[in-house]
Amino acid sequence: MRTFCWLVAVVLVVTADSKGPGLKTRITDKALNYAADVALDILSKQITGLVIPDQHGSSGDVSYDLTGLKINGFGKPNSKISTKPNVGLTLTTTGSSLNVHGNFHYKYHGIIPISDSGSFDLRTSGINFAIEIRLGSDSTGHPTMSSFGCTCSVASADITFHGGTAWIYNLFSDLVADKLKDMIGGGNGILCQQLVHLINVNGMESLKNLPVTVEIAKLFLLDYRFITTPSFQPTFMESYHKGEVYWKPDPQEAPLPLPALLPSSDTSRMMYLWVSDFLFNSMSYNAFKYRQLQYNVTNKDLPGGVLNTTCSKLTCIGKFIPEIGKRFPNTTVMLYMKSTSMPNMTVQNGSTVVNAAGDIVFFAQQPGGKYTYFLTLSATMSSTISIMIQNETIRGKVLKLPIAVKVKDSKIGQLSPQVLDLVLKGVITLFVEPKLNELGSKGFPLPVIESVHFVDTQLYTAKDTLLIATNLNQAGINKNKPSIHETCKGITSNGLNYAVNVALDVLSKDITNKAIPDQHDKSGSVSYDITGMKITKFTKPTSTVSLQPGGLMWRTSNIDIGLHGDFHYKYKKGIIRISDHGSFDLTGSGITIAINLIIGMDSMGRPTISSSTCSCSVRATGIKFHGGRAWIYNLFRGKVAKKLKSSIEGENGLLCKQLTKLVNVDGARKLAQLPVSVKFARKFLLDYSFLSKPAFSSGFMETYHKGEVNWYGGHGNIPFDAPPLPAGSSSSKMLYLWLSDFLFNTMSYTAFSHGFLTYNVTDKNIPGGILNTTCKNMCIGKLIPKIGQMFPNSQVMLNLRSSTMPNMTAFNATTKVDADGEIKFYATKGKGKVDYFLTLSANMSTTISITVKNEKVFARVLKLPINVHVKDSKIGHLNDFMLNFIVKKIITTFVEPKLNELGGNGFPLPIIGSVHFANTELLIHQNSLLIATDVKYLQ
Repeated sequence: MRTFCWLVAVVLVVTADSKGPGLKTRITDKALNYAADVALDILSKQITGLVIPDQHGSSGDVSYDLTGLKINGFGKPNSKISTKPNVGLTLTTTGSSLNVHGNFHYKYHGIIPISDSGSFDLRTSGINFAIEIRLGSDSTGHPTMSSFGCTCSVASADITFHGGTAWIYNLFSDLVADKLKDMIGGGNGILCQQLVHLINVNGMESLKNLPVTVEIAKLFLLDYRFITTPSFQPTFMESYHKGEVYWKPDPQEAPLPLPALLPSSDTSRMMYLWVSDFLFNSMSYNAFKYRQLQYNVTNKDLPGGVLNTTCSKLTCIGKFIPEIGKRFPNTTVMLYMKSTSMPNMTVQNGSTVVNAAGDIVFFAQQPGGKYTYFLTLSATMSSTISIMIQNETIRGKVLKLPIAVKVKDSKIGQLSPQVLDLVLKGVITLFVEPKLNELGSKGFPLPVIESVHFVDTQLYTAKDTLLIATNLNQAGINKNKPSIHETCKGITSNGLNYAVNVALDVLSKDITNKAIPDQHDKSGSVSYDITGMKITKFTKPTSTVSLQPGGLMWRTSNIDIGLHGDFHYKYKKGIIRISDHGSFDLTGSGITIAINLIIGMDSMGRPTISSSTCSCSVRATGIKFHGGRAWIYNLFRGKVAKKLKSSIEGENGLLCKQLTKLVNVDGARKLAQLPVSVKFARKFLLDYSFLSKPAFSSGFMETYHKGEVNWYGGHGNIPFDAPPLPAGSSSSKMLYLWLSDFLFNTMSYTAFSHGFLTYNVTDKNIPGGILNTTCKNMCIGKLIPKIGQMFPNSQVMLNLRSSTMPNMTAFNATTKVDADGEIKFYATKGKGKVDYFLTLSANMSTTISITVKNEKVFARVLKLPINVHVKDSKIGHLNDFMLNFIVKKIITTFVEPKLNELGGNGFPLPIIGSVHFANTELLIHQNSLLIATDVKYLQ
């Protein structure tokens, strides 16, 4: 009942408000009927074993007592919940049954008194009941629900007595059965009483646990109160919630605009939640207003003494900025970081960005705990974050946090912007980003009762809105479907009907002006020739496609056709001879066609299509002659019309021939153009060949493809298997493509095993002379003095090489690539002189953004953190902290653009060239990408 109550609660009125919603929910009929199913499971358990009060009565000369009555069986009924505007919900059930066992004692008061006792079993069937559920709220803002107008009918009741004299039992068996039947049925019967109790008592108990306000970080209050009455549609109901975060000690409205929420008509999932970025920005507003966005960063927050002013190596702020070390020796620096304006979150198509601005104020600690101010930097950040749903909570993680700083005020003279940027990026990486991720991991809890959990959850980001689409599961109940394997593509009924609509456009063009063979015949005294026949009119019919084992059935109806031709006749009877010629027009109407299409695959894994049977009928024809003598035309008009009708209809008629050609020739030619292997990047071959014949269900067909990348010119064995793909239930789009991360990992394996993942980075790839060993400002020889001392006036070359196969993992709304490698350092001077001096081991965990455009899958790096350690050094001990700074500079300047260049080439999808995606959505699941799209055919 908790599931049912929570779903109901999500659509209740709690308070009135002048503002629009910051959160909206949609509960579909799938969720309501799931909830009703769970509630009936609970009702079954509650009613089985229920004790019924003893009954006493008489019938004529017989008096009886029924005792120890107990329900020992309840057949769960079929159920349906429907919405009722301005009221709530109506639950109706049919086909239930109920069994009762008890004891009886009777006395027969006739001439010969008789008494006896025994037991009995009552079986009732055809039980139907209905109840209305009204929705409301109490004075504390919690939702309420109450039942109204319960009705229950019992179609039949049969009773069997055990023991005693049967002929006497029959005197009162009907009376007992009717009495017990009345106790079970009716508005005040046992079933209605139990159902009312389930809603009014159990249901209300569950609703008390539904959170309408949630405390966050002990300082903020997340308000999920409802602001208007729910709206009811035939297949769903919607509710509108406050969706705002207040300062807990002083709740006040945030003076921020509330953008409109993304519209959507989808109802394929059980529940939808729209969350406005207003919700997050209201928290940001209050955090800024009440000075929560400020922090003192000290050496306790950063490792390795980075904020020391004096150190022996180039690893502290006093070395990075020598003026600080000179002015404030042997102390530490404190950074006072504060926002100067409210951070603003913007949700847009496919990404979530937080823009922030602030000041970073530098102080040097003095003896006695005092601090001396010496520098203020202004900073701006535009952070890209990943939003995910875990355990019914919205959580966030920083993907990319670029920062730009400039000197606002300095008491220590002019400072190098490059050095300041280097120092601040270290502070951001080591302190700010982990702090933000700690906050994001706590998340925003969604208004869900504890025992209800999200399953098969999808997260969409659109303008100003997060849209969560999910199914639901009551704890302990699992009704999910098994998943399928390998890479697959699903084409829904919408897609198939669009395809046949396009095919009919082609048929209309092909058949108009189509010539029909000449006809010659005789009717009595008249012989005739019909020549030059051509179709002049073909009206596009209505059509449907239905799926059946092995293929499709395509049916069209209401075709009208027009035909023009010439005639010549000769009339010969006795000595009378007449001949004439002219033209005629034939019309055919009410034409229907049905053709069976077989979809399969050839030995090369390419799809095939063929027609097996075709039928065509013409309801009516009419013919009109032009020129000559009408009375003679009438002699053969019917026969000519019938002959022309027979040439149009039937399996061998004109229309079936044209349709068969459209399928077997034109359709087969189009499928022959479908790429099942695609060469890309000159070295790789993407294999989309079929693994098996398509599978057909009631609303869609699915195809299963290899989805593997091999080295062009040779097919090696991939030493790992594809993970199972998630199940999909939606069919609102025309086409669904599931892409396993196996596809991308096979490319990674192939590239690694063929030595493709190696590159030499030189000064040509990195601007600004960063790889010089000698310089005035900033270069590798300055940052690591040993390199400058051992190899002066040279340049460093880096050999980047993967040491293991990079591995891509797709999971809830995020795609990551993990990689390990080595970076070898060489000093080069002039031509040919190369001195090896250092090897670093490196590991990266890259977060990437996946997009679909122009029927290709594209990737872009969002965040590329790297950690390096010295593996071998010919120049002595080196500091890992400084090496990480240098390598991150190289990653940002060279590696990331290179990866984005590769991701910008994209993976081509198996689509015919004239077919294009429209209204495309990309969903990221465990181990897979799901592309949901409509299509357009452009010639």
